[in-house]
Amino acid sequence: MADIQPSAEGSTGDPGAGHDAPGQQRPRQTPRRHTPQAGLILRRRTSIPNRRPPDDAISPSRRALLDWPMWLGLIERKRRVLQRQLSLHGGTNGAPATFAVAGVPIDLLSQATRSNFQLDRIVVSDHEVADALAPGAAGRKFRSRTAQRIRNHIAILYSIENGVRIGQPLKCSIILRWYTSISSGLSMTSLGVERMARLDQVARRINSPQLRLQPAIQEIVRGHMEFLTDPLFPSFNGILSRLLLRYHLGRCGLPFVVFGETPHPSNSSVPSEASITLQLLNAIDRTYDLLLG
Repeated sequence: MADIQPSAEGSTGDPGAGHDAPGQQRPRQTPRRHTPQAGLILRRRTSIPNRRPPDDAISPSRRALLDWPMWLGLIERKRRVLQRQLSLHGGTNGAPATFAVAGVPIDLLSQATRSNFQLDRIVVSDHEVADALAPGAAGRKFRSRTAQRIRNHIAILYSIENGVRIGQPLKCSIILRWYTSISSGLSMTSLGVERMARLDQVARRINSPQLRLQPAIQEIVRGHMEFLTDPLFPSFNGILSRLLLRYHLGRCGLPFVVFGETPHPSNSSVPSEASITLQLLNAIDRTYDLLLG
C-alpha cells in the first residue's frame, strides 16, 4: 500500500484537506502590511527616556557605559525646543538664534568659575566669589590674587559668550591673554615654539567646528583629552582647557556647561574618554533643563 504524501496546501494525509468544500467560501484574509518606518519610530521612542540617567550612573569612579542613541535623542529633542523658543524671541533679521543670544546668568558664570577652580584644586568658596564680584571690588586698593583671578575668569567667560554670539574666530593671542589673566601675569617664554604651533592647531580646530551633535561631542572631548594628557600650559592647564572647551561648545552651537566640582584623584590620573563624554553630555542636558525651565 503506497504512502499518502502531504499535499502542498495541507498538513494531513487527506488529499482533499487543502481544498474548499463545494459551496463553502474561504474567508478573506487581510494582506499583511509591512511598515518598517513606523516600527523604527516606535522603537526609537521607546528606547529614549524623557530624563537623563541619575548622577551616580555618570560618576567618574564607575565604568562608563555610553549609550549614544539615548543621549542623542534626549539632547536633540531639547535642543530643537530651545531653538524654537530663541527663534521666536531672540532671532533677528532671519538669522539663526544661538544660545549666546539669550545670555548667561551671572549666577551660572559664578558657579562655573568656582567649579573650574575647584577642579584644579584651588579652593574657592561662594563667599569669595560674591566678595570678588561685589560693587566697588574693582576699585579696592588691596585685593587678593584669588579675587583678581575670579574677576578675570568671569570676564573671560563674558568675552567667550560675546565671541560666540558674533561668530568671532579664536586666535592664539586671545588664548595667551586668557593665560596671563588667570596666572596673574606669569611669563609666556616657557611655552616655546613647538607649543605655540600646537596652540595654533587648537585654534584652527575650534574655528572649524562640527555641527552634527555626535561628531561635535567626540571632537570636543578628544581635544579636551589632549590638554589633560599632554598639558600645553605650565600652570593652570585644566582651567584653560575648560575655557577652550566652552568656546568649542559655543562654536558647535551647544550651550554653556558647568562640570562637577570633584577633582581627579591625582594630577596623573585622567578620566577615560568615555567618562568625560558622559560628564559632558550630562552637563549639556542639565543646561537645557535649566533653560527650558
